[in-house]
Amino acid sequence: MKMAEAGVFGTRKVELLQGRVFRMSAQAHPHRWCMSKNRALNIRFPADKYRVVVQGTLLLSRFNAPDTDFHAFDVSEGTEEEQLPKPFVVIEISDTTYRKDSGIKLRSYAAAGIADY
Repeated sequence: MKMAEAGVFGTRKVELLQGRVFRMSAQAHPHRWCMSKNRALNIRFPADKYRVVVQGTLLLSRFNAPDTDFHAFDVSEGTEEEQLPKPFVVIEISDTTYRKDSGIKLRSYAAAGIADY
C-alpha cells in the first residue's frame, strides 16, 4: 500500500495478492457492462444498514490487498475504516480474469475468513 501511495507504480493499476504485485488489465466491455448494473446491489444492501464498496481495495493482511469489484460490510455507511469487520461478501466480475479470480484471489478470501465469494 505504501509503495502505491508513494507512486512507485505510476498510473498503472496493481493489486497485492499473497505478497506479489499483479498488474491489472483494462476492463473489457462485458466487465464494464456488468459493473453498470450495480444498482441491484444498492437496493439489496441499503446504505443505512450496509457499507458497500464498488471497485475498491480490500486490505486483508499485510500481504493481501486485492481490488474487488464489490465487497460489503455488515455495518452502516458512516462506520470508521478502523472499525470495519471483515466483509461478509465479495463479488468479482470475471471475463478475462477468471483464472486469477478463481485461484489466488479465492484462496486469499478464504484464508481471510470471508465466507461468500
